[in-house]
Amino acid sequence: MACGFESGTVRIFNVPTTQTIHEQQQHRGAVLQVMYSPNGERLYSAAVDGHICVYDTQQKYQPIKMVASEVPVKSIALVLNEDGSLLAALGPKPACVVVFDAVTMNPLKKLRREKRKSGSNEDEVRLARTLGINFAAR
Repeated sequence: MACGFESGTVRIFNVPTTQTIHEQQQHRGAVLQVMYSPNGERLYSAAVDGHICVYDTQQKYQPIKMVASEVPVKSIALVLNEDGSLLAALGPKPACVVVFDAVTMNPLKKLRREKRKSGSNEDEVRLARTLGINFAAR
């Protein structure tokens, strides 16, 4: 299980023993989201520093890619499509969704959106479904 912390640390735990297996410090602020690729080969983290980091789970969770942002954020939402080939990030810029190749993290498309009127994530879910991107769980 992966968990992100206020310190910017991402820790991987063995749930039955509660032991920390791996620990990475790639962010300069609170980690807002962590998620595994559908095949479990990559872990993604996003934080208030606006950065997205990709870790190789087969290589002891070594960081393999970082997408840096100059803009700190209050929230960021990551979603993967079903096969894990595309990653969409809502934020760090509040009116933009960026679709990345989920392996190389090369940006493929930028989509502008209107400002949210509600406090829910319905807009993000609707947009993700329109793009053919689904939330992933391991």
